[in-house]
Amino acid sequence: MNHKDKGLYDYLLENAYDITEKWICTRDNTDDTIYSSQEDCDVKVLRQQNGTFIKGMAETLLDAESDTLREWIKNVAGHRVKENTPLQNVLGQFKRFRGIFISFVDEYAIDNKIEIKKVLSWHQSFHQKFDEVISMFIKHFQQITDQKLNYQRKIIYDLSSPVMPLSDQVAIVPLIGKIDEERAEIIQEKLIQKVTELNSSYLILDLSGLYNLKEVVSTSILQLVSMLKLLGVQPIVCGFRPEIVQTMVKYNVDEQLDVLTFSSLGRAIEYLRSFEKE
Repeated sequence: MNHKDKGLYDYLLENAYDITEKWICTRDNTDDTIYSSQEDCDVKVLRQQNGTFIKGMAETLLDAESDTLREWIKNVAGHRVKENTPLQNVLGQFKRFRGIFISFVDEYAIDNKIEIKKVLSWHQSFHQKFDEVISMFIKHFQQITDQKLNYQRKIIYDLSSPVMPLSDQVAIVPLIGKIDEERAEIIQEKLIQKVTELNSSYLILDLSGLYNLKEVVSTSILQLVSMLKLLGVQPIVCGFRPEIVQTMVKYNVDEQLDVLTFSSLGRAIEYLRSFEKE
């Protein structure tokens, strides 16, 4: 590192607080994210995060590689997703802070009479690093968001198809809503696992809450029935609304559905209770 780069490096670290404060003062109350001027409790977090970012940017002047910005991207992207901060708000703050950061570089250059060629070189290096960081941040932000959405989707799927014990031997699972191929696979996996844990002898599949039944769902029901039989569990299917019956006939599922069927959940339960009494 030459003495001019070293001078700017020291200047940025020494003035990190002032650089951050100038950015903090640009906040307004037009949104309800961490960047809002009304969110005073988040100022400490912003100061700490931005101080680390300035350190990472300054380290681009060093000859050695640094992990500061990579760690910053990982931590801040995770924090923004956790706080439900929209990506466009984060990108807007990147743009705002970039201008402030470069203005401090220019201020140092003027005060120390740095030649224009060197200043332009700094501009190029810092703008390139900003672009790299933004690109990496977007990628990491989207990855974390996708993971969060997938986790939430699985929770919703679990809650929408709960296995409920009716007795020591009987369990019920109401299939509710629209089922696509992805959800069908998750339901199969969860039901088999839960029925095995409960050691149930009978599982009632209630279809009355389903809508938009398609071939993939009909096939999935057949697969689930086969899996249950292999586990020694007797499947019972009920809740056949007219549109469900029409779909099953259309895809020839009725011919392959070799199980006890009932028009309603009440009749299925009534049958099992009478069977248990015998």
